[in-house]
Amino acid sequence: MTVRSVLTGDLIRSTHLSDAGLNDARQTALSAATQLSTWEKGLLGAQPEFFRGDSWQVLLMRPGFFLRAAILMRAKLRSANDAWDTRIAVGIGEVSRIDRNRTSLSSGEAFLLSGQALDRMGVNTRLVVATPNGLWRTLDPLAQMCSAIMDDWTSKQAEIASLALAPAPSMQSEIAERLGISQQAVSKALSAAKVGAVLRACSVVEGLSWNHVRLM
Repeated sequence: MTVRSVLTGDLIRSTHLSDAGLNDARQTALSAATQLSTWEKGLLGAQPEFFRGDSWQVLLMRPGFFLRAAILMRAKLRSANDAWDTRIAVGIGEVSRIDRNRTSLSSGEAFLLSGQALDRMGVNTRLVVATPNGLWRTLDPLAQMCSAIMDDWTSKQAEIASLALAPAPSMQSEIAERLGISQQAVSKALSAAKVGAVLRACSVVEGLSWNHVRLM
């Protein structure tokens, strides 16, 4: 069986944003989603999009990248404005139909699981993972722990972390040069934000054997 991961999210407290603020937050999220396409050719299965105003959806053809992608989505929003954030529900399963131009018009188990999980999410939860028939059940608590770590990130830590999240991340010296700060400041920020632990969790998830199980 071939599985995919679907990330469905909505912007938090979007009703408190002005029209301009909502548009800026949407563009930031879309920019983050588009950045995922630079990680690996063909990683995005369809064009990321917003629907129903503040809801968004991303389809990943490599399911293991869901954790790294979810953390990036939150980090990019938080780094742009510390009042911005998003809830994210990840569904992992088969995909029966892909609409390349509108992700939300695609369908299949992964989409169903993702949408249902988002509907069930509490207001204080930021990341959950839903899998078929209890498979990979440890992924949800692992993802929630990583998300809880980043709840304490400052906007600057989130900005630095977002540059370190790529599968082939920039060197600390490159991040420092890009942001106009010292390499020591980058190192201290990554350490204080416990980014290393998050990255190790991402690597573990990506190393799982995703397509060698029966989804029955």
